[in-house]
Amino acid sequence: LIIMDPNSLNAIKGAAGAGGVVGDPVYVEEVFSTYVYEGTGATNPIDNGIDLDGEGGMVWIKSRTNPSTGYYHHAVDSERAEIGGFRPALFVNDTAVQNEYPAATYGGVSSLNSDGFTLSSGSSANDFLNANNYDYVSWSFRKAPGFFDVVEWTGNSTAGREIPHSLGSVPGMIVVKCTTHTENWVVWHRSILNTQALWLQSTDDVYDQSEGPINIWNSTTP
Repeated sequence: LIIMDPNSLNAIKGAAGAGGVVGDPVYVEEVFSTYVYEGTGATNPIDNGIDLDGEGGMVWIKSRTNPSTGYYHHAVDSERAEIGGFRPALFVNDTAVQNEYPAATYGGVSSLNSDGFTLSSGSSANDFLNANNYDYVSWSFRKAPGFFDVVEWTGNSTAGREIPHSLGSVPGMIVVKCTTHTENWVVWHRSILNTQALWLQSTDDVYDQSEGPINIWNSTTP
């Protein structure tokens, strides 16, 4: 997952213009949305005006009224293939592998749409994202040059490997999560060194490779 620095969100200039990419203006409301909703326990289309189907992107959802640990931060995106008709989720506040829970029981994102996304119906006692009468918040990021991109790849244990993106500009922030093994969410931001990282799911301070054997970014600035 590759995310540009929030400074690229400009309420007047489009994300494409902010990234230095020539083209028609793309405004903030076309590429980013904070949207609150109430769960229904039934099929629930969320219309936030973000084209996640044709353009691609990511949705991050969190329950606001249920403190259970089962109601984690859920992230789904357009790059990872559907499993059983639902988008697999990653728990942003946990190191676990991607969650392929039975959506018929636990609910889930059944589709990414041209105007938002659709939530499925699950059993009311276990529905993580759409339980009846519970309140939720979602953050949607649409792919756009100079703003946001999502990239999926299979590791090959090769130092110095390059991962391409479609931002058309230098990333200001990069977030990486392994989907098949229990690993930290690894974050780089342009305010830290290329030998350092933050763990998104942790309260730890910045990690420096001098503290241990992990060479995260191959000491290379993006």
